[in-house]
Amino acid sequence: MARLPALESLPTISQEVVTRFLPPPCGPSTLLPRTTMHTTPRRLPTLALPCPPSLRTACLAATLWALAGYSVAGSLPAAAKAEVNTLLTRLQTSGCDFNRNGSWYSGAEAKAHLLKKLDYLDGKNAVQTTEQFIELGASSSSASGKAYQVRCAGAAAVEAGPWLKGELKAVRSGTAAPAAK
Repeated sequence: MARLPALESLPTISQEVVTRFLPPPCGPSTLLPRTTMHTTPRRLPTLALPCPPSLRTACLAATLWALAGYSVAGSLPAAAKAEVNTLLTRLQTSGCDFNRNGSWYSGAEAKAHLLKKLDYLDGKNAVQTTEQFIELGASSSSASGKAYQVRCAGAAAVEAGPWLKGELKAVRSGTAAPAAK
């Protein structure tokens, strides 16, 4: 097994090279005295940015704005999540079969699978509406790219995307029973 060289034997970067890539006022010469930087290499210095206050304020504002945007886009709105759940319950209770990657599954198995996909997409902040979920998660396999299919009451199989969009229209209009297409 190869041994790593001792810390003392490693070459150090000259002050000239460092300041060439990090010029003052934000270079290392303004952060720590030269003697502290070279005599105590194992000690982690505290970082005090010598940049102007306006630049610090701008950096802080940009960071807070980015974090706020990330948390706002965090999850599927509750109304859309309830609508997706209602839609998948209609699939479960329709008596229709669901084809995923060449195999047929019951409505209950389809609902369980699509809820897992919803959780995954929601965790990635990829969906904000029921329509986005149908397009990104419930229309085709993310593994194979093959379109999902729905087959009801011995009828010919249809693509799941259009079938789910039709069911979504029925949910929004208040139609009670799932349509067997």
